[in-house]
Amino acid sequence: LLTTLKSSPIAAVLLIISLSERSNKRSLDKSVQCPPRGKFKELSQEEAEKYKPWPLLSRQEKNHSEVKKESWVMNNFRFLQKHVSQCDLENINKDPNNYDLFGAVCQLCCVRLPAASEVFKHLALESHQNKVLLECQITGSEFNEYFNRLKNVRLKAV
Repeated sequence: LLTTLKSSPIAAVLLIISLSERSNKRSLDKSVQCPPRGKFKELSQEEAEKYKPWPLLSRQEKNHSEVKKESWVMNNFRFLQKHVSQCDLENINKDPNNYDLFGAVCQLCCVRLPAASEVFKHLALESHQNKVLLECQITGSEFNEYFNRLKNVRLKAV
């Protein structure tokens, strides 16, 4: 960039605009965008480990004999994301069955999620899903916790 700037200021400006446009396109895709810094309280790994472990938000023990394949896990993440997109996020937060999710900590990403709806949004992040695939052994029951919570939330008309 410095070489380009010295040799041709116009080319440098065009390069910066191009990079900015790419960044804006990425930020429009909510499924792969990481949470903005400062929106969630970031924790150290040691702090995060002190909180209640939630399925898909914490490392599970690596001693399971049967684990699901990566494709099965990703299909369930997509299915969960589809269900969440059809729900009213305010109703997710108002459902008394979800009150315990307020302030849940993702031990994989070391962030505290302030509301139940934020937990569901966090589960849809590609960066989080990749950490689940790398650090967790999914046996199949982990998604049930979240699907059951969505049953109580009225779906929007599609």
